Amino acid sequence: MDNILDSELAWREFVDLIANEGTEEGSRYFRINPDIDVNPPKLDAIDQIKQLQSDTRKALRRTKMVAYIRHVAYRLVASSFFFRPASKPKAEPGDGFKCSGMMNIS
Repeated sequence: MDNILDSELAWREFVDLIANEGTEEGSRYFRINPDIDVNPPKLDAIDQIKQLQSDTRKALRRTKMVAYIRHVAYRLVASSFFFRPASKPKAEPGDGFKCSGMMNIS
């Protein structure tokens, strides 16, 4: 459990650092942190890696996680085309998202 708390603390410190720079850069970063419903094994427990992988796959298949990962993927694709969003993407009916913005030429 300590390694989860350490990871979460490091993530929050990173996001706080970005936010304190006075920019909106913090909204560009995502953390996928699936809840596997059990305490993860110790970092050196290599005999439990297969079970951890299985638990993680199950957690990532949950509807909420699939939607979140899809959201992150759409944001990644949009940013690959030098597109600077003017607002956060909004979910559309079905699997789509809609966002407005402009080409980022600089």
